Amino acid sequence: MLDQLGQSFQVILSYITFTETFKLSFIQQYSNLVYKNAGVALKLQANSLPKNLERPQVLFLINLVRLSKGLVSLDLTTIQLNQEDALLLIDSLKNTQCHFDSLKLFTKHLLLYPFEQAFRICSIRRITLAQNSFESGNLKNIFKELNHWKTTSLCLEGNKIGDKGAEIISHGLCNSKIEFLNLSNNSIGDRGVELLSKCLPCSKVSHLEIQTNFAYRNKLISDKGAKAIAQVLPECPLESLVFKGNSVRSVASICSSLPLSKLSCLNLGDNKIGNQGAEDLAKVLPVCQLKYLDIGNNQIGSSGCIALGKAIKHSQLVSLKLYDNSALTEGAEAIAEGLAGSLVQSLDLASNSIGDSGIEHLSRTLSSSCLVSLNLKSNSITKQGISFLVTSLATSSLQALDLSCNFVEEGVQLVADQLSGTSLSCLKLTRNRISEEGGKALGEVLSFSRLSTLKLSNNKIGTVGAKAIAFSLPDSQLHKLEINANQIQDEGGRYFVEKIPSSKLKSLKLRDKTLTQETNQAISNLCSRNNIRLIT
Repeated sequence: MLDQLGQSFQVILSYITFTETFKLSFIQQYSNLVYKNAGVALKLQANSLPKNLERPQVLFLINLVRLSKGLVSLDLTTIQLNQEDALLLIDSLKNTQCHFDSLKLFTKHLLLYPFEQAFRICSIRRITLAQNSFESGNLKNIFKELNHWKTTSLCLEGNKIGDKGAEIISHGLCNSKIEFLNLSNNSIGDRGVELLSKCLPCSKVSHLEIQTNFAYRNKLISDKGAKAIAQVLPECPLESLVFKGNSVRSVASICSSLPLSKLSCLNLGDNKIGNQGAEDLAKVLPVCQLKYLDIGNNQIGSSGCIALGKAIKHSQLVSLKLYDNSALTEGAEAIAEGLAGSLVQSLDLASNSIGDSGIEHLSRTLSSSCLVSLNLKSNSITKQGISFLVTSLATSSLQALDLSCNFVEEGVQLVADQLSGTSLSCLKLTRNRISEEGGKALGEVLSFSRLSTLKLSNNKIGTVGAKAIAFSLPDSQLHKLEINANQIQDEGGRYFVEKIPSSKLKSLKLRDKTLTQETNQAISNLCSRNNIRLIT
């Protein structure tokens, strides 16, 4: 039956061995399903399922769930189920031999059909019910027995549950198995956070995420909500807290609880903590367990960064995100001094107006730091700043460097000259006014470098630069190349057509108005035949 139904089922199946992932594609032409049995992990990927499946295809899916011992991931968010098929699927979930890692459902399925019955029996580690709308009455019915579910991860992002929904969820959290809870973009305010906070000490929740993006900012968490969470931090199992995109101004209460808490990850990006908040955090960094701190876009100036710079050397931080603030040269100097001898491996200083002088300070301590990843995007860096940076690249441990949206221009030649002697595996140079000569310089050294990712979109490398990069592909380690909008012309496109088949590429982004439809189609066909993801 599986083979017959599989002939008309359009899907991508991935099966994983000990070391590799292979893909069996049935896109475009319906073909016989290659069915793998016990010991093989199967994934039905979200973007591979048609929106409107015919009933034989739905039945095939239901049988696959019931019979496959290796099915680990299932996304049903695009499938409309009638009552009969929904009940069959619920029965399959209750009787399946497999152990799900992930299940994604369209909320309407839960509102109409008793899927929660399956959740009590089937071992599903992660359940996602995102981007839909619940009514409070239905929400209560669905989650009234949450403490009996076997799942440990629940994502309800974008469901508009509000404070009332947060209250319903909180009642089910006590004594439940939920460890990861994502309630982002749900119009939850201070009241909802207060209700959740009360149940956290008797729960197993170690990761709580309530971030808010622009579209959902009708209700935000303020200092009152932050204080409610802070009060229970010492007595609850929280290790990761994400309050990104809210309206927190004071972190004094959080800082007072940090030394007594288990928090190792704190994300307060896109709030308004300012210099005072940065200084408060700096005081407790040496005496708390924080390893990951995101305070990007928080109106932090150079004085806040100076305080942080003095503290990070004595902290356990391995990742610090300070993007979209105003560190300026003085703040960059303090951060640079703090890096020497610290544990920080990842630093994000994008959009901080540090300029060439700030780069000079950072360059002096790169070799004595543990930095593996450095983001310097949008910092008005010119060729002069690059000249400082390249002096320490070869002796640093940097593997990922983002210089996008600066004014590197001819400075790319300096980068190219040092590239082969560095540990860099990822280099981002998008929007840097790089010319044909700069593109050529990079192309000539790619095969001698360790780069697996190169992003060069929105420059002007032209046909000359395109040829150099294309001809380096067979001997380079590049797996991901982004080279959009570079005026490479049809001639440059044909160079890629020639060299793509002998490359190691797994992902290619190559859109250019100067390419003809014929060349674009040739590139698309080659990527399809060589299992390369073409990003449009």
